[in-house]
Amino acid sequence: MIFVSSVVSVDFVGVTMKRLLDKRPLDALWLIMLAAFVFAIPPTFHADEAMQIYMSRDFITAFIDGSPRALTTEPPYLPDTDQQLRLINGSV
Repeated sequence: MIFVSSVVSVDFVGVTMKRLLDKRPLDALWLIMLAAFVFAIPPTFHADEAMQIYMSRDFITAFIDGSPRALTTEPPYLPDTDQQLRLINGSV
């Protein structure tokens, strides 16, 4: 039953594409070029997204584990520590 419905949907898509190619070849070419462009480019990953993912464990510490005191800090803040990252990026 599922196989039959998928074949019908493929035929429907094929018929629609055939109509598009018959009536508007330039529009079809434009859509195909746009689709190729979208799927050819890998998804971008901004640098601060990695930091946000890394620091998302602060949410678990504060709200799920129920120990927000574990996130408190005091100076001096050494470079590249979780305390410094919290201050410069505001992740909490």
